[in-house]
Amino acid sequence: MAIISKDIAKLAGVSRSAVSAVLNGHYNKVSLEKREKILAIAQDLRYRPNPAALILAKKKTKRIGIITSPFMSAIYSDLTSKIAFLLRERGYSSSLVTPLSAKQELEAVMDFESFGADGIIIAYALNDVRKLNTKIPVVSMSPYPGQYELRVDLKYAFELAVTHFRRHGHRKIGFVCPNLSVVPLQWEGYLAAIGASGAYKLEVTENPKFSRELDTMIQKEGIRAWCVTNDLLAARLMRHLLAAGYRVPEDA
Repeated sequence: MAIISKDIAKLAGVSRSAVSAVLNGHYNKVSLEKREKILAIAQDLRYRPNPAALILAKKKTKRIGIITSPFMSAIYSDLTSKIAFLLRERGYSSSLVTPLSAKQELEAVMDFESFGADGIIIAYALNDVRKLNTKIPVVSMSPYPGQYELRVDLKYAFELAVTHFRRHGHRKIGFVCPNLSVVPLQWEGYLAAIGASGAYKLEVTENPKFSRELDTMIQKEGIRAWCVTNDLLAARLMRHLLAAGYRVPEDA
């Protein structure tokens, strides 16, 4: 059963007008003692205002909620910043939330809907948001096919990366990833572009032979170009190469 302001007023022993003032940010109209009591009860009961009432009272809020993972790649981080910039240009404010789990993501969606956002953009969705029954528009971006409205085409991105190296004269191109099971689209794009010339895969996660395998690919196979699936791995690879005496990118 949904908690309403009347319930909070009864539990706090105050008037409904006092509850309304506090929940709408008009703190100067209520004493500090009553304010803290109202806010504590509202938080304990996970009170959320009725979105329909908010819309009737305030019409459009010109506010967009942005939900994204704190562990997302630089691609999504840059995209999120650009979205916020474009929203400001169009007169919208934005609020950013970084949930750590699919459950927290759903809670963030409910919070934005309840507290009066005009819409929600989810970068790197953890849930299939198409199945959510929301009263405001929700647009999701995800690398997983079938769970998005917008998606960074990771397969095509790695096809372009291989093509780029080929144009610069590289025939042997390596592929570095945490584990193939978590980067299927990148691997698919790499294989599609690499063709019959041969694939060179180096998995890093729980691989005690990483350094030795990398040295073999460089020294015996002559690989001087690498497609790497995330920035952290790219930094690790560069650090290893520099420590081994290679110059990056001069020795490519």
